[in-house]
This record gives sequence, C-alpha cells and structure tokens, in this order.
Amino acid sequence: MARWTTSLCGLKLWVMKMVLRIIVGVLMLAFLCLSSSGTQTHQKADADTVFAEIKSLQPTIRRVPLQSDDVVLTGRYQDRIEGSPSMSEEDIYLFPDHSYIYTLMTDVAPQFITDQGGWQYVNGVIELKPNTSNDKVGHNLRFIILLFDRSGKTYQMILGLDGDQEQFINEAKRTNPQLILDKSSYKKTEEINEEMSKGKKEYLLECCSKPRSHS
Repeated sequence: MARWTTSLCGLKLWVMKMVLRIIVGVLMLAFLCLSSSGTQTHQKADADTVFAEIKSLQPTIRRVPLQSDDVVLTGRYQDRIEGSPSMSEEDIYLFPDHSYIYTLMTDVAPQFITDQGGWQYVNGVIELKPNTSNDKVGHNLRFIILLFDRSGKTYQMILGLDGDQEQFINEAKRTNPQLILDKSSYKKTEEINEEMSKGKKEYLLECCSKPRSHS
C-alpha cells in the first residue's frame, strides 16, 4: 500500500512539473509574439501620419518635396545639437551613388563605422539597406526628411520612423517641441556632391573602419 501511495505522489509531482513547463512555454511564446508585433509596428510607421503629428506639434515644420533629386538628399547628417555638449555623436553619410556609411563617435573612441550599405528614396522616405543583418543594426533604417526655418536660415533634418518618431511625439507633448526635435533627429551639416564623394568615402573607409581609442 505504501509503495502505491509513493508511486501516486510521484506521478502527481511529474504531472505538476509538466503543467508548469507548458504554462511557462505558453507565456514565453506570448511574450515573443508581442515583442515581434511591437517591432513590426515601428517598421510600418506611415510617413504621412507621422508628419501630420509632427506638424500639429511644430506648425512651422515642412517636408522635402516627394520628387526631390539626389542632390537634395545626399550629405552628412549628425544627431548632435549645435553648441550642446554630448558624450557621443552619430553620423549618417548619404552618397550620390546611393551607398551610405553610419558612424559613431564617443568620449572614449574616435569616429568609427558601425555599418554601411545602400539607400533609396521611396514615397518620401529614405530607406537604408545595410550590408549586414538588420537585427545587428542598432538604429533606425527609415527616415522622413524635414525642413525648418530658424533665424532666417532653412535647415534640413531626417527623423527616424522606426522608433525615433515616437520619442519625439511623446516628449514634445510635455515640453518644447523644437528642442525635442533637435534631440531626436539628424541635422544635415555638410553637402556631399559627386566631386567630393569619392574622397570622403575613401577617408571614412581608411580611417574609421574599426573602433579605436583616443590617444
């Protein structure tokens, strides 16, 4: 009798363990599905909808015409705010041959390339196509191009559509929209035409291919 009781208890424990494993598995699967759904939402942010939200918060902002040529779009875009100290700086170089180079500079490392690939302009959106897997790229890959006027001068910027736009919209509702737009976007600070493109790209590939330390 004792032997049967022991066997029955062991069976109950085994059943309980199996039930717990199934519950944990279902919860993990649900979490992964939710995470994947959130990622897809970022990737499918509609440029027209995003611009309408930005315009409601910053009425003076404008969009680059949808039929803009490469001369308007190419250049160096930096995420730093002019005159403000920063521990890091991210740059996007869009070249006339539709290649791009993305660089990072920190307080402990000079400028180095994090990824590179090709870019295209589709329906008012700049899309980056990295040579590596998208999962290994830690930044936005889709950008809306914006124009704004300040002190009688027109500035051009790009705002990411894979998460950066949400940061701007959420924070701009609570504080100064122009300040948050400066913080969330990449400002065009340098033109890159056909003549200078080759030299600029060769310099970046030669000097910035690998992370280094400040000497």
